[in-house]
Amino acid sequence: MAADPDRLTALEIALTHLELRVEELSDVVRDQGEVIDRLRAEGRVLALRLAQAEAALPDEAPDPNQPPPHW
Repeated sequence: MAADPDRLTALEIALTHLELRVEELSDVVRDQGEVIDRLRAEGRVLALRLAQAEAALPDEAPDPNQPPPHW
């Protein structure tokens, strides 16, 4: 039974390493969630600005047979 204390120690060490990794992964997930939230907010702002720019465009399309103004 001499190996039992060594085995228990090895398991405790492995558990400690796993707990550390879980904390690190939790931090990564939290950080990524913050980035996603920020990107969603920026996407909403850009969508609003695009809608405003589209609303400001003239309703009529230019005549395709008319030469450009610099001619």
